[in-house]
Parts: sequence; structure tokens; C-alpha cells
Amino acid sequence: MTTVLWISTLLLLHTYFGYALSAWLLSRMRKSRIAAVIDGRHLPQVTFIIPAYNEATVILEKCRNTLELNYPADRLQIIVVTDGSTDGTPELAAQCPGVKVFHDPERAGKAAALNRAVRLSDKCDVLVFSDANTLLSPHALNLMMRHYADPATGGVSGEKRVASPAGHPVHGEGIYWKYESFMKRLDSDLYSLVAAAGELFSIRRDIWQPIPKDTILDDLHLTLEVCLKGWRFRYEPLAVATEPPSPALGEERERKIRIAAGAFQTFFRFRNLWWPRGHAILWYIYFSRRVFRWMVAPLCLVLLLLSNLWVLSTSEFGHPVYLVMLCSQLIIYAFAFAGWIMVKGRRRAPWLFQIPFYFVFMHLAMAQGLFRYLSGRQSVNWTKSARH
Repeated sequence: MTTVLWISTLLLLHTYFGYALSAWLLSRMRKSRIAAVIDGRHLPQVTFIIPAYNEATVILEKCRNTLELNYPADRLQIIVVTDGSTDGTPELAAQCPGVKVFHDPERAGKAAALNRAVRLSDKCDVLVFSDANTLLSPHALNLMMRHYADPATGGVSGEKRVASPAGHPVHGEGIYWKYESFMKRLDSDLYSLVAAAGELFSIRRDIWQPIPKDTILDDLHLTLEVCLKGWRFRYEPLAVATEPPSPALGEERERKIRIAAGAFQTFFRFRNLWWPRGHAILWYIYFSRRVFRWMVAPLCLVLLLLSNLWVLSTSEFGHPVYLVMLCSQLIIYAFAFAGWIMVKGRRRAPWLFQIPFYFVFMHLAMAQGLFRYLSGRQSVNWTKSARH
């Protein structure tokens, strides 16, 4: 049990601190070479695709925001693809001059909708995907497209931000994305992203392949497809896509479970990433940033607590190190519980309670996502966002 305790500790430390340190050190050696290939004069022909399901409350604002992007109009095609919408979303989108609308009354899932949009789109160099409830910074496209001057770049992800005010009950979501953005920058500097931000990302048109219709997370699937073909997925932190936070804890929980279920689906689908042969750096990033966090960390948290209790119970006095480890865990869980009470009561929780709460909340959702995926109960259909 002592061995289990220390292995769990080391894996958790690597997942949340060790990888970041190693990626930062290694990327410092590569950054100047990577930065040198970014050319702001590269403006490819772009098809901008907005998937929407019952997004009538936001689709007009989204279309106007996209039309106002600082990108040459003759190099930009905007498509809204609606899948089973019944609230007038396609009719509203059609009111915007310069926006093409592809509507299908049958709801077949987001992957099928994206496949249809790409198939019906005009010839282009780059495909851009963005959620209906996110608003982009004016120069987002220009900043992303400059990376395609590098022939090794197969995709570019923007920066997701959650407009979460400090008093919002799910404020921890915004704190988490600040951490995630920092980590994505390290991934990109080291070699490549392994999971683009679904709110805003792009790939070269000539490497697009239709997404399997049962895909839960299209952004994750496409990112790994690009990487496994030998391309790199870059990160552009100044291309900002801002979305509102989840309005309630229940919706955020459901969203996290769905993401976790999709992550497990992707893990079992991309079995050629289980071994480092032929793509060692990509494997290191993928396992450190995704597999360890999705599959290993939740298990390690349970094993760490149980093994810590076991080791202390089998010793007459207990080694001080093990006592400190146990007390630290209990304090974190106590703070997480206090944070949960505050969030449930829709009261403002200080960051001291928000961070532990969201950390525990996220890992519980990962575990639930695994059970939902294994039971086959996760639908590929996406639901109307209430993040308005």
C-alpha cells in the first residue's frame, strides 16, 4: 500500500505540475525556431462553419460578429448548418446577407452536420469551426491564419475564455480555463496541441476527412486526426472566443460528463496512440495532458486517500510525512465540500473554496463519463446551449 500511495502521488504530481515543468523547459529550446515561421501576410481562402441546434436567441449576434471580423470578405465564406432546429434558427440566420444556411429537419448529430457543411461548401484552403454562442475578437481569423505560413501546421486553435463573473455560481469554470489556456500554450510550444478548443479551431481543407457519425467530441477527434497524419496543431492565444458560463451547476455537470464520455470514446478509437512508436513527443503530450487526467487522475485520487489511511492505520504512530499527506487531502476535500455548499446555494464562493470544489467536481464528472460511455448511454446529439 505504501507503493500504491507513492505511485499515485507521483502520477498526480506529473499530471498537474511535472508535465508543465518539463514542457516549459523543452519548449524554451524550440520557441525561437517555431516563432520564426509565423507570417502575418498569409491569408488563405476560409470557410467559416457555425453548427447550430435551436440557437435562435444567439444566432443573429453570432452571424453579425462573424461578418464583422477583420478578414477580407472575398476570402471568407460563412455557413450556418442547422441540424433538426425547430425554433426558427435557420430563418434568422438567413436574414444576414453573406451567410449561407444549410438546414436539415432531421437531427442526426453534430458530426453529421459538420460533414454536410464541408461537403456543400465552396472550395477553400482552411476550414474554421466555431460554436453559435461564442463571440470572437475582431482579429481572431487573421491571427490564426498566419500560422498556416508554416507548411508543418495542419490546424490552429483559438483561445477559449469563459465570461464568468466572480459572483457566478460556476465561477470555477473560468478559473479552470485560465489554467487550461496556459497548458495549451505549453503543448503548442513543445510540439502540438492534442485537443483544440471546440469554440474556435481550424484545419487545412485538403486534410479533412468526414467524421464518424457516432463521434461525441468532434474537436478532439479532428485534432488527433491531424496530428497522426504528421501535421502539428498550433495554438493562437490572441484569437479569443468568449462564451458565457454554464447558468447552473447541473448543466455544467452534464457538459463535463459528456466531454468525459467523448474523451474515453476517443481514447479507445485511437489505439495507435497507446504506444510511443513513431510519435514519441505526441504520445508524451497526449498521455500527460489527456489520458492521465481523464483516466488515471480520478483513480489515483481514490487510491491516494485509501492507501494513505491504510499506511497510517498499520503504524502505531504514523510517519509525519504520511500524516501531513492525509491532513492535506482532508483539508482539500473539506474546502471542496464548503465550496459545493456555497455553489448549491448560489452564493459567491471565494477562490479558496472554488478551486478545490471545481477540481473535485471535474474528477467526479470524469468518472461518471467513463460509466456513461461504457454503458452506451451518451448520445451524439448536442443540445441547445443555455449559456446565453
